[in-house]
Amino acid sequence: MLLSEPHPQQPDSLPFRIAHRLATDPSTDTVVSPLPATIRDGALQQCFGVEQGVRLVADVNDVAAYILKRHGPMSTMKLQKLAYYAQAWSLVWDEVPLFDAEIQAWINGPVIYELYRQHRGRFTVDSWKSDPDKLTLAERETVDAVLKAYTRFSGQQLGEMAHREGPWREARGDAAPTDRSNAPISPESMQEYYMAVAADSDAQQL
Repeated sequence: MLLSEPHPQQPDSLPFRIAHRLATDPSTDTVVSPLPATIRDGALQQCFGVEQGVRLVADVNDVAAYILKRHGPMSTMKLQKLAYYAQAWSLVWDEVPLFDAEIQAWINGPVIYELYRQHRGRFTVDSWKSDPDKLTLAERETVDAVLKAYTRFSGQQLGEMAHREGPWREARGDAAPTDRSNAPISPESMQEYYMAVAADSDAQQL
């Protein structure tokens, strides 16, 4: 899947991008969760005076609630894959994770276990016990761009798509197609792979 970047280009510095998000979207400074360690322990506070604990990533349950609010009822498999691709493209476009919940390389594709705990035993969902309005403007724009590109596919098609892509295959390692696995799919592998996809898309448009 080839996507064009939906947000204006910003300088490549991660602290600048995060500070820009804070400056342009006042709702981002709501304190709801600790920062991921990769951001919390960086130079962000020194450069911009952002205090530890400022909310820079969304709750994955709020992301799920927003996807259902925008798209309506869907299979749990499709919800899982849309959340996965929202995370992937946030890592490319914004260079920060959309959420900090772990994604695992299951047989049927990427699965966010925190979401699975909520929908276990259900085939379809039409609502989610969380608050979609907690997503910031930048987060909503990222999810909306992903929904525009991916919602025409079924959950099964999205799973097959992820099977052909590097992050899931890398996390599975030598596991056979029918082997159970809860191996994590790293944000680093997702960012590297989908940045290459985006670069290839840009090259084709030249």
